[in-house]
Amino acid sequence: NNLKFTPCKDYTANRLESGLLQLAGHTSLMVDETVLEQGQLDTNGVHNLTALGNLITWQKVDYDFSFHRMEFPSNVNVLIMSEGKSLLPSDCQVHLQPQMVPPNIEEYMGSLLTAVLPSTLNKFRIYVT
Repeated sequence: NNLKFTPCKDYTANRLESGLLQLAGHTSLMVDETVLEQGQLDTNGVHNLTALGNLITWQKVDYDFSFHRMEFPSNVNVLIMSEGKSLLPSDCQVHLQPQMVPPNIEEYMGSLLTAVLPSTLNKFRIYVT
């Protein structure tokens, strides 16, 4: 609710105030919905949610010039993590269910990283990006 996701023109200072969605091309953005808290969205929160949805769906970010808005193209990959149905639109959903819960997750993840060959790990990284 408090953050500004889209850039906005400040005519008093005669400058464009940046927004969180003003990102460089080929950026990967991870949205973690698991940390959302209960509460109501105010007008700014709804505007931010809409802007994020437009970025995901249309790959465009609106710039607010007070008297009019302009769309600028974007090239951002978005990964949404959620414990249930997401608030945001998405092209694909992958439901993850653990087969087991290790007693010490840090040790378990460390052992997985040492077991995977560096060449395979690089292939994973290329696939994700």
